[in-house]
Amino acid sequence: TEFNETLARLEKAVGEMKQFTASISHEFRTPLAVLRGEAEVALMQASSSEHYRRVLASQLEEFEKLTRMINQLLTLARAESGDVEIADESVDLSVMTPALAEQLQPVASAKDVSLTWNCAPNVKVIGDASWIERIILNVVDNAIKFTPSGGHVEVRVSDGTENAVLEVRDDGIGIPPEALPHIFERFYRADPARSDRADGAGLGLSLVKWAVDQHHGSIRVESGLGKGTRVAIRIPLAKH
Repeated sequence: TEFNETLARLEKAVGEMKQFTASISHEFRTPLAVLRGEAEVALMQASSSEHYRRVLASQLEEFEKLTRMINQLLTLARAESGDVEIADESVDLSVMTPALAEQLQPVASAKDVSLTWNCAPNVKVIGDASWIERIILNVVDNAIKFTPSGGHVEVRVSDGTENAVLEVRDDGIGIPPEALPHIFERFYRADPARSDRADGAGLGLSLVKWAVDQHHGSIRVESGLGKGTRVAIRIPLAKH
């Protein structure tokens, strides 16, 4: 009946809210515990100015993690409440993608990861340039994070009959098959091993999925443990 369906939706919403509250509490608890622990140790014993500088640098890093997490949560909340407008402008992926890849080149080099790109010319879509930029940066940055030293990340842009295709491949640690259906859920992480290898609260891909949906596109992830990952994003081409 309609009443039972409404009740089921309410129960699901309450369950999701409880899970969200538990997840966000856990994500905030870890950096706050680090901040408190370092401050307590620094106050309990006198040390050199160099030691205090290291403590302050570590605390600043934790503050930055919290700030990124809060900003992502606020963006998600605004997006899901319909408070975000998506612009309609011409975006040339052939120009934007290499520029963003070059921005991430130092990140890849610092990990000894090879980052290459191959973009077909004049691949244009209609959308919001800032959100499309966020999509590209997030997916490529993720690939770099989960690719070990000596690995390779490749970025490709091509055009099909109806869609522009952004493809990011890596030969990193991969994602277990049972985790793939959940990777776009807020705060989801495939396993503790992946969490230990990279910073982040598990919010980036939720934002990517939302942004791709807003552009009437699709995102597909193929992966396997030890086999690397392939992400393919399709966004409708601009009509000439």
